[in-house]
Amino acid sequence: MKGWMDGSHKELLVTGSSHVSKPTGLAIDEQHDTLYYLDTYRHLVGYINIHTGHVQILIRDSSYIVNPFAVSVFKVITWTPNRIVM
Repeated sequence: MKGWMDGSHKELLVTGSSHVSKPTGLAIDEQHDTLYYLDTYRHLVGYINIHTGHVQILIRDSSYIVNPFAVSVFKVITWTPNRIVM
């Protein structure tokens, strides 16, 4: 959902998507108008175009992405797991 800082002009970014269940670790890439997110339920890294609502999955791997909680975007996408699996 996006909207103005005062809570008005609310707009859903994604509706009825089978790709987004439990999004966490949100980061906005202003240059490309995308919202990157981590999904702890589906074990994936994805992004949403904030104008069209198009959802794209970047990485989906339950053995590699375990409980992600933080994501950042600056030329590359990085995320931090809640716990590290070795």
